[in-house]
Amino acid sequence: MITGKIFLGVAAGLAAGIVVGILIAPDKGSVTVKKITDKAGVYSDELKAILTGGVKTVTDNLQNIAGTVNDLIEKSLLVNVDTAQKAKTEVNNNYSKY
Repeated sequence: MITGKIFLGVAAGLAAGIVVGILIAPDKGSVTVKKITDKAGVYSDELKAILTGGVKTVTDNLQNIAGTVNDLIEKSLLVNVDTAQKAKTEVNNNYSKY
């Protein structure tokens, strides 16, 4: 019941705003629509530029992270290979004693 009243109030306010806007509008409707369309295009271009820059930043950061991860994996593998070689040598040295 409360939700219905809220919806009705919002709808009435929206309708009243539209009526008042039409009555006091300084330009013809077609001119106003053109202004709104032009402004929306400008905002759209600005938003596109912001998002493109954001995507580029995220992409660059991910590439840097991937490079760092690859470097760490490579170093880890080299350390593991070196450790394995040392262990093998130690086993061979100990085995040759017997």
